Amino acid sequence: MVYDILTYSPMFVTLFWAISLLLTKKNNNKAKVFLGVFMTVAFVLYFSHAVFFHRNYGLYLILSPIYTFCTLSVFPLYYLYSHIIASEEKFTFQKFYILVPAIFFSILSFVLILFMNAEQRNAYIVDFLYNRIIPHDVDLVLFMIVNYVFTRITFIVLVIVSLVKSRKIVKHYNIDIEDYYSDLSERSLLWLQNLLNLFGLTAGISILFNIVGRSFFADNTILIFIPAVIFTILLFTIGLHGYNQNFTISDFVTQKKESETDLSTVCLNANEVELYQNMIHLFENEMIYRTCDLKIEDIAKELCTNRSYISKIINNRCCCSFNTFVNQYRVKEAKKLLKESNTTIHAISEQVGFSSTNTFNRVFKSMENMPPGQYRKINKT
Repeated sequence: MVYDILTYSPMFVTLFWAISLLLTKKNNNKAKVFLGVFMTVAFVLYFSHAVFFHRNYGLYLILSPIYTFCTLSVFPLYYLYSHIIASEEKFTFQKFYILVPAIFFSILSFVLILFMNAEQRNAYIVDFLYNRIIPHDVDLVLFMIVNYVFTRITFIVLVIVSLVKSRKIVKHYNIDIEDYYSDLSERSLLWLQNLLNLFGLTAGISILFNIVGRSFFADNTILIFIPAVIFTILLFTIGLHGYNQNFTISDFVTQKKESETDLSTVCLNANEVELYQNMIHLFENEMIYRTCDLKIEDIAKELCTNRSYISKIINNRCCCSFNTFVNQYRVKEAKKLLKESNTTIHAISEQVGFSSTNTFNRVFKSMENMPPGQYRKINKT
Protein backbone atom coordinates (compact mmCIF):
# COMPACT_ATOMS: atom_id res chain seq x y z
CA MET A 1 0.00 0.00 0.00
CA VAL A 2 2.71 2.48 1.07
CA TYR A 3 4.83 1.40 -1.89
CA ASP A 4 1.96 2.14 -4.30
CA ILE A 5 1.28 5.56 -2.79
CA LEU A 6 4.93 6.53 -3.00
CA THR A 7 5.44 5.44 -6.59
CA TYR A 8 2.14 6.89 -7.80
CA SER A 9 2.17 10.24 -5.96
CA PRO A 10 4.26 12.25 -8.50
CA MET A 11 2.11 10.78 -11.27
CA PHE A 12 -1.16 11.87 -9.64
CA VAL A 13 0.18 15.35 -8.87
CA THR A 14 1.27 15.94 -12.47
CA LEU A 15 -2.02 14.54 -13.79
CA PHE A 16 -3.97 16.88 -11.50
CA TRP A 17 -2.07 19.95 -12.67
CA ALA A 18 -2.09 18.86 -16.31
CA ILE A 19 -5.90 18.72 -16.27
CA SER A 20 -6.25 21.93 -14.23
CA LEU A 21 -3.88 23.94 -16.42
CA LEU A 22 -5.05 22.62 -19.79
CA LEU A 23 -8.69 23.27 -18.94
CA THR A 24 -8.13 26.78 -17.60
CA LYS A 25 -9.68 29.53 -19.71
CA LYS A 26 -8.75 32.44 -17.51
CA ASN A 27 -7.43 35.30 -19.66
CA ASN A 28 -6.66 32.84 -22.46
CA ASN A 29 -3.27 32.35 -20.79
CA LYS A 30 -0.95 30.54 -23.21
CA ALA A 31 1.72 30.14 -20.53
CA LYS A 32 -0.66 28.12 -18.36
CA VAL A 33 -1.59 25.91 -21.29
CA PHE A 34 2.08 25.27 -22.06
CA LEU A 35 2.77 24.49 -18.41
CA GLY A 36 -0.11 22.02 -18.73
CA VAL A 37 1.74 20.37 -21.62
CA PHE A 38 4.85 20.20 -19.42
CA MET A 39 2.81 18.53 -16.68
CA THR A 40 1.31 16.08 -19.19
CA VAL A 41 4.77 14.97 -20.32
CA ALA A 42 5.84 14.74 -16.68
CA PHE A 43 2.77 12.58 -15.97
CA VAL A 44 3.74 10.12 -18.72
CA LEU A 45 7.29 10.13 -17.37
CA TYR A 46 6.18 9.25 -13.83
CA PHE A 47 3.65 6.73 -15.11
CA SER A 48 6.60 5.00 -16.78
CA HIS A 49 8.48 5.15 -13.47
CA ALA A 50 5.53 3.49 -11.72
CA VAL A 51 5.42 0.74 -14.34
CA PHE A 52 9.17 0.20 -13.89
CA PHE A 53 9.01 -0.01 -10.09
CA HIS A 54 6.10 -2.47 -10.27
CA ARG A 55 8.15 -4.67 -12.61
CA ASN A 56 5.62 -4.80 -15.43
CA TYR A 57 8.24 -5.83 -17.99
CA GLY A 58 5.94 -6.09 -21.01
CA LEU A 59 4.29 -2.69 -20.51
CA TYR A 60 7.59 -1.00 -19.71
CA LEU A 61 9.12 -2.35 -22.91
CA ILE A 62 6.30 -0.69 -24.87
CA LEU A 63 6.71 2.55 -22.92
CA SER A 64 10.51 2.61 -23.16
CA PRO A 65 10.75 4.85 -26.27
CA ILE A 66 8.06 7.14 -24.84
CA TYR A 67 9.91 7.25 -21.54
CA THR A 68 13.08 8.24 -23.41
CA PHE A 69 11.24 11.08 -25.15
CA CYS A 70 9.70 12.35 -21.91
CA THR A 71 12.99 12.16 -20.02
CA LEU A 72 14.81 14.27 -22.62
CA SER A 73 11.97 16.73 -23.23
CA VAL A 74 10.64 17.58 -19.76
CA PHE A 75 13.32 20.17 -18.88
CA PRO A 76 13.49 21.68 -22.40
CA LEU A 77 9.71 22.08 -22.19
CA TYR A 78 10.15 23.95 -18.94
CA TYR A 79 12.65 26.24 -20.67
CA LEU A 80 10.11 26.85 -23.44
CA TYR A 81 7.52 27.64 -20.76
CA SER A 82 9.93 30.17 -19.24
CA HIS A 83 10.40 31.68 -22.69
CA ILE A 84 6.66 32.11 -23.20
CA ILE A 85 6.12 33.65 -19.80
CA ALA A 86 9.15 35.93 -19.54
CA SER A 87 10.78 36.66 -22.91
CA GLU A 88 9.82 39.45 -25.32
CA GLU A 89 11.50 37.54 -28.12
CA LYS A 90 8.92 36.12 -30.50
CA PHE A 91 8.16 32.47 -29.86
CA THR A 92 8.77 30.68 -33.15
CA PHE A 93 8.77 27.07 -34.28
CA GLN A 94 12.58 27.17 -34.36
CA LYS A 95 12.57 27.26 -30.56
CA PHE A 96 11.53 23.61 -30.57
CA TYR A 97 15.00 22.62 -31.82
CA ILE A 98 15.82 21.84 -28.20
CA LEU A 99 13.46 18.84 -28.47
CA VAL A 100 15.43 17.26 -31.34
CA PRO A 101 17.56 15.04 -29.02
CA ALA A 102 14.39 13.69 -27.38
CA ILE A 103 12.89 12.84 -30.76
CA PHE A 104 16.11 11.28 -32.07
CA PHE A 105 16.83 9.01 -29.08
CA SER A 106 13.20 7.94 -28.68
CA ILE A 107 13.02 6.91 -32.36
CA LEU A 108 16.36 5.10 -32.06
CA SER A 109 15.09 3.29 -28.96
CA PHE A 110 11.90 2.28 -30.76
CA VAL A 111 13.80 0.92 -33.79
CA LEU A 112 16.23 -1.09 -31.66
CA ILE A 113 13.42 -2.62 -29.58
CA LEU A 114 11.46 -3.37 -32.76
CA PHE A 115 14.30 -5.48 -34.16
CA MET A 116 15.08 -7.30 -30.93
CA ASN A 117 13.78 -10.80 -30.34
CA ALA A 118 12.13 -11.85 -27.08
CA GLU A 119 15.37 -13.08 -25.52
CA GLN A 120 17.22 -9.84 -26.35
CA ARG A 121 14.41 -7.71 -24.96
CA ASN A 122 14.41 -9.72 -21.76
CA ALA A 123 18.19 -9.37 -21.48
CA TYR A 124 17.94 -5.59 -21.83
CA ILE A 125 15.00 -5.06 -19.48
CA VAL A 126 15.66 -7.62 -16.76
CA ASP A 127 19.43 -8.13 -16.85
CA PHE A 128 20.59 -4.59 -17.60
CA LEU A 129 17.90 -2.17 -16.38
CA TYR A 130 17.01 -4.04 -13.20
CA ASN A 131 20.16 -5.97 -12.31
CA ARG A 132 22.83 -3.88 -14.08
CA ILE A 133 24.27 -6.97 -15.75
CA ILE A 134 25.78 -6.20 -19.16
CA PRO A 135 25.28 -9.18 -21.50
CA HIS A 136 28.05 -10.14 -23.91
CA ASP A 137 27.83 -11.09 -27.59
CA VAL A 138 24.33 -9.66 -27.97
CA ASP A 139 24.76 -6.87 -30.51
CA LEU A 140 21.33 -5.25 -30.40
CA VAL A 141 21.28 -5.28 -26.61
CA LEU A 142 24.72 -3.66 -26.50
CA PHE A 143 23.52 -1.02 -28.97
CA MET A 144 20.54 -0.41 -26.72
CA ILE A 145 22.80 -0.04 -23.69
CA VAL A 146 24.97 2.46 -25.59
CA ASN A 147 21.79 4.33 -26.49
CA TYR A 148 20.80 4.30 -22.81
CA VAL A 149 24.16 5.73 -21.72
CA PHE A 150 24.13 8.48 -24.35
CA THR A 151 20.55 9.30 -23.37
CA ARG A 152 21.71 9.91 -19.78
CA ILE A 153 24.62 12.08 -20.92
CA THR A 154 22.30 14.05 -23.20
CA PHE A 155 19.85 14.47 -20.33
CA ILE A 156 22.53 16.13 -18.17
CA VAL A 157 23.52 18.46 -21.03
CA LEU A 158 19.90 19.43 -21.70
CA VAL A 159 19.27 20.12 -18.01
CA ILE A 160 22.27 22.47 -17.85
CA VAL A 161 21.36 24.23 -21.10
CA SER A 162 17.71 24.62 -20.07
CA LEU A 163 18.69 25.97 -16.66
CA VAL A 164 21.18 28.51 -18.07
CA LYS A 165 18.77 29.71 -20.75
CA SER A 166 15.91 30.03 -18.28
CA ARG A 167 17.99 32.02 -15.82
CA LYS A 168 19.06 34.39 -18.58
CA ILE A 169 15.44 34.97 -19.59
CA VAL A 170 14.34 35.63 -16.01
CA LYS A 171 17.22 38.03 -15.43
CA HIS A 172 16.18 40.18 -18.39
CA TYR A 173 12.54 39.92 -17.31
CA ASN A 174 13.42 41.21 -13.84
CA ILE A 175 15.31 44.19 -15.22
CA ASP A 176 12.54 45.16 -17.65
CA ILE A 177 9.73 44.90 -15.10
CA GLU A 178 11.56 46.77 -12.34
CA ASP A 179 12.46 49.58 -14.75
CA TYR A 180 8.82 50.11 -15.69
CA TYR A 181 6.61 49.58 -12.62
CA SER A 182 6.80 51.02 -9.13
CA ASP A 183 4.37 48.41 -7.83
CA LEU A 184 5.21 44.76 -8.51
CA SER A 185 2.51 43.25 -6.30
CA GLU A 186 0.17 42.25 -9.12
CA ARG A 187 3.11 41.40 -11.35
CA SER A 188 5.11 39.75 -8.61
CA LEU A 189 8.31 38.11 -9.73
CA LEU A 190 8.54 36.08 -6.55
CA TRP A 191 6.58 33.18 -8.01
CA LEU A 192 8.78 33.17 -11.11
CA GLN A 193 11.94 33.23 -9.01
CA ASN A 194 10.56 30.38 -6.91
CA LEU A 195 9.78 28.40 -10.04
CA LEU A 196 13.31 28.88 -11.28
CA ASN A 197 14.78 27.87 -7.92
CA LEU A 198 12.56 24.80 -7.91
CA PHE A 199 13.60 24.13 -11.48
CA GLY A 200 17.26 24.20 -10.48
CA LEU A 201 16.67 21.97 -7.46
CA THR A 202 14.63 19.55 -9.57
CA ALA A 203 17.37 19.52 -12.19
CA GLY A 204 20.05 18.66 -9.65
CA ILE A 205 17.95 15.90 -8.12
CA SER A 206 17.08 14.51 -11.55
CA ILE A 207 20.74 14.39 -12.58
CA LEU A 208 21.63 12.61 -9.32
CA PHE A 209 18.88 10.02 -9.73
CA ASN A 210 19.79 9.48 -13.38
CA ILE A 211 23.40 8.82 -12.43
CA VAL A 212 22.39 6.46 -9.62
CA GLY A 213 19.76 4.77 -11.77
CA ARG A 214 16.20 3.68 -10.96
CA SER A 215 17.26 0.12 -10.25
CA PHE A 216 19.00 1.46 -7.14
CA PHE A 217 15.55 2.34 -5.73
CA ALA A 218 13.51 -0.53 -7.19
CA ASP A 219 13.75 -2.94 -4.26
CA ASN A 220 13.82 -0.51 -1.34
CA THR A 221 10.65 1.26 -0.17
CA ILE A 222 12.60 3.66 2.04
CA LEU A 223 14.85 4.72 -0.84
CA ILE A 224 11.84 5.23 -3.11
CA PHE A 225 10.35 7.47 -0.43
CA ILE A 226 13.13 10.05 -0.89
CA PRO A 227 12.73 10.89 -4.61
CA ALA A 228 8.95 10.33 -4.53
CA VAL A 229 8.37 12.88 -1.77
CA ILE A 230 10.84 15.39 -3.22
CA PHE A 231 9.38 15.29 -6.72
CA THR A 232 5.79 15.29 -5.45
CA ILE A 233 6.38 18.45 -3.41
CA LEU A 234 8.36 20.17 -6.16
CA LEU A 235 5.88 19.38 -8.91
CA PHE A 236 2.90 20.39 -6.79
CA THR A 237 4.58 23.71 -5.93
CA ILE A 238 5.50 24.36 -9.56
CA GLY A 239 1.93 23.66 -10.60
CA LEU A 240 0.49 25.86 -7.85
CA HIS A 241 2.74 28.82 -8.71
CA GLY A 242 2.07 28.41 -12.42
CA TYR A 243 -1.69 28.13 -11.93
CA ASN A 244 -1.84 31.25 -9.77
CA GLN A 245 0.24 33.41 -12.08
CA ASN A 246 -1.73 35.78 -14.29
CA PHE A 247 0.78 38.41 -15.39
CA THR A 248 3.17 37.44 -18.19
CA ILE A 249 5.56 39.22 -20.50
CA SER A 250 2.80 39.52 -23.10
CA ASP A 251 0.79 41.64 -20.64
CA PHE A 252 3.86 43.80 -20.09
CA VAL A 253 4.39 44.29 -23.82
CA THR A 254 0.70 45.12 -24.32
CA GLN A 255 0.76 47.73 -21.54
CA LYS A 256 3.88 49.34 -22.97
CA LYS A 257 2.29 49.62 -26.40
CA GLU A 258 -0.95 51.02 -25.00
CA SER A 259 0.84 53.70 -22.97
CA GLU A 260 3.65 54.48 -25.40
CA THR A 261 4.44 58.18 -25.56
CA ASP A 262 3.82 59.74 -28.94
CA LEU A 263 7.33 60.59 -30.13
CA SER A 264 6.02 63.57 -32.10
CA THR A 265 5.26 65.33 -28.77
CA VAL A 266 8.55 64.51 -27.04
CA CYS A 267 10.69 67.47 -26.07
CA LEU A 268 13.99 66.15 -27.30
CA ASN A 269 15.80 69.39 -26.54
CA ALA A 270 15.71 68.82 -22.79
CA ASN A 271 19.16 67.77 -21.56
CA GLU A 272 19.85 65.11 -18.98
CA VAL A 273 20.61 67.52 -16.14
CA GLU A 274 17.38 69.43 -16.69
CA LEU A 275 15.33 66.23 -16.89
CA TYR A 276 16.92 64.93 -13.72
CA GLN A 277 16.19 68.16 -11.84
CA ASN A 278 12.60 68.20 -13.06
CA MET A 279 12.16 64.57 -12.07
CA ILE A 280 13.52 65.21 -8.56
CA HIS A 281 11.11 68.13 -8.28
CA LEU A 282 8.23 65.79 -9.13
CA PHE A 283 9.23 63.41 -6.37
CA GLU A 284 10.33 65.78 -3.62
CA ASN A 285 7.88 68.65 -4.11
CA GLU A 286 4.86 67.16 -5.86
CA MET A 287 5.31 63.75 -4.22
CA ILE A 288 4.29 61.89 -7.35
CA TYR A 289 5.54 58.68 -5.72
CA ARG A 290 2.29 58.66 -3.72
CA THR A 291 0.48 57.64 -6.90
CA CYS A 292 -0.48 54.00 -6.56
CA ASP A 293 0.86 51.78 -9.37
CA LEU A 294 3.06 54.58 -10.69
CA LYS A 295 4.75 53.68 -13.99
CA ILE A 296 7.82 55.14 -15.61
CA GLU A 297 5.55 56.12 -18.50
CA ASP A 298 3.66 58.44 -16.11
CA ILE A 299 6.89 60.25 -15.24
CA ALA A 300 7.81 60.52 -18.92
CA LYS A 301 4.46 62.11 -19.73
CA GLU A 302 4.77 64.59 -16.87
CA LEU A 303 8.18 65.65 -18.15
CA CYS A 304 7.18 65.51 -21.82
CA THR A 305 9.92 63.08 -22.71
CA ASN A 306 10.51 59.44 -23.57
CA ARG A 307 10.49 56.73 -20.88
CA SER A 308 13.83 55.42 -22.13
CA TYR A 309 15.40 58.77 -21.18
CA ILE A 310 13.97 58.59 -17.68
CA SER A 311 15.11 55.00 -17.30
CA LYS A 312 18.62 55.93 -18.41
CA ILE A 313 18.79 58.86 -16.00
CA ILE A 314 17.64 56.77 -13.03
CA ASN A 315 19.98 53.89 -13.90
CA ASN A 316 23.02 56.14 -14.45
CA ARG A 317 22.54 58.83 -11.80
CA CYS A 318 20.86 56.82 -9.06
CA CYS A 319 22.34 53.39 -9.84
CA CYS A 320 19.04 51.58 -9.32
CA SER A 321 15.87 50.53 -11.10
CA PHE A 322 12.74 52.69 -11.39
CA ASN A 323 11.01 50.41 -8.89
CA THR A 324 13.73 50.89 -6.28
CA PHE A 325 13.94 54.65 -6.95
CA VAL A 326 10.21 55.14 -6.28
CA ASN A 327 10.11 52.87 -3.25
CA GLN A 328 13.03 54.70 -1.65
CA TYR A 329 10.88 57.83 -1.52
CA ARG A 330 7.89 55.88 -0.24
CA VAL A 331 9.88 54.20 2.52
CA LYS A 332 11.54 57.50 3.46
CA GLU A 333 8.15 59.16 4.06
CA ALA A 334 6.83 56.03 5.76
CA LYS A 335 9.73 56.09 8.24
CA LYS A 336 8.90 59.68 9.12
CA LEU A 337 5.22 58.85 9.66
CA LEU A 338 6.07 55.79 11.73
CA LYS A 339 8.26 57.88 14.04
CA GLU A 340 6.12 61.01 14.31
CA SER A 341 2.51 59.83 14.12
CA ASN A 342 0.11 57.22 15.41
CA THR A 343 -1.27 56.49 11.95
CA THR A 344 -1.87 52.79 11.35
CA ILE A 345 0.60 50.88 9.20
CA HIS A 346 -2.18 50.12 6.71
CA ALA A 347 -3.03 53.83 6.38
CA ILE A 348 0.65 54.74 6.02
CA SER A 349 1.14 52.17 3.27
CA GLU A 350 -1.76 53.66 1.31
CA GLN A 351 -0.68 57.25 1.95
CA VAL A 352 2.84 56.76 0.59
CA GLY A 353 1.63 54.90 -2.53
CA PHE A 354 1.76 51.17 -1.85
CA SER A 355 -1.11 49.09 -3.23
CA SER A 356 -1.25 46.79 -0.21
CA THR A 357 0.10 46.43 3.31
CA ASN A 358 1.80 43.17 2.37
CA THR A 359 3.76 44.91 -0.39
CA PHE A 360 4.65 47.75 1.98
CA ASN A 361 5.89 45.32 4.64
CA ARG A 362 7.95 43.37 2.12
CA VAL A 363 9.60 46.45 0.57
CA PHE A 364 10.16 48.16 3.93
CA LYS A 365 11.82 45.08 5.38
CA SER A 366 14.04 44.63 2.31
CA MET A 367 15.30 48.23 2.67
CA GLU A 368 15.46 48.61 6.46
CA ASN A 369 16.12 44.99 7.51
CA MET A 370 13.11 45.06 9.82
CA PRO A 371 9.32 45.26 9.45
CA PRO A 372 7.62 48.67 9.89
CA GLY A 373 6.06 47.66 13.21
CA GLN A 374 9.45 46.93 14.74
CA TYR A 375 10.90 50.14 13.26
CA ARG A 376 8.12 52.13 14.95
CA LYS A 377 8.79 50.54 18.36
CA ILE A 378 12.51 51.33 18.15
CA ASN A 379 12.25 54.87 16.76
CA LYS A 380 8.91 56.24 18.09
CA THR A 381 9.41 59.75 19.44
